[in-house]
Amino acid sequence: LNRYLDGLTLTASDIGVMQDLCGFQAEVSGDTRFCDVFTESEWLEYEYAHDLNYYYGAGPGNPIAAATGYPWVKAVTDLFNVGPGKTVNGGSLTPPSLIMGFTHDNNLPPVVAALGLWNTSSSRGVYPLSLKTPDARREFRSSYLVAFRGYVAIERLACTRNGPSDTVKHIANQFPLTASTDSYVRVR
Repeated sequence: LNRYLDGLTLTASDIGVMQDLCGFQAEVSGDTRFCDVFTESEWLEYEYAHDLNYYYGAGPGNPIAAATGYPWVKAVTDLFNVGPGKTVNGGSLTPPSLIMGFTHDNNLPPVVAALGLWNTSSSRGVYPLSLKTPDARREFRSSYLVAFRGYVAIERLACTRNGPSDTVKHIANQFPLTASTDSYVRVR
C-alpha cells in the first residue's frame, strides 16, 4: 500500500487498526470496500490475534478472569434462585416477573469465564489456545462473543409439569430435554 501513498507511510502496527476501522465503516455506512484491501488469510490472522487477546486478557485463559466476572454471575444467580416476587436473603430488592441484567462487549469474556464456558473442550488439545497456531476446532472466537451488539443471555425457564420448583439447574446452549419440577437456566 505504501507505494500508492504520497506523504504517508504505513507500518505493521497500523494494519490491525485499519482492520478495526473496516468493521466500524461497515457498521456505520454499510460500505465494505475498504475491507477488500485484506486477504482472507490476513483476516484469519486478525481474528486469531483478537481471540488470543480476549481469551488470555479477560477470558477463560486468564486465571483471574472468572473472579472478575463472578460478582455479576452471582447477582443474577441469586435473583434466579429466589425467583420473581421474592427478596434475596439479606437483600432489599424484590425482583419483578421479568429480571434483566446487562453487561456488554468487553465485559463478556470474564462473565463467560465465570460461567465455565470454553474452559475445556471435548476435543483434546484445543484449550488452552496455542500462542502460535490457531486450532480450527476451537469454539472460543472473540468475533462471536465480543462483536457489535455482543451479548450473553441467561434465562430462567420454569418447567411446571408437576408444579413450581425452587431447584435451579444450569444448561449451556441448550433447552432442557426433560421437564420435571425443576427450573433451568439457559445460557445462550
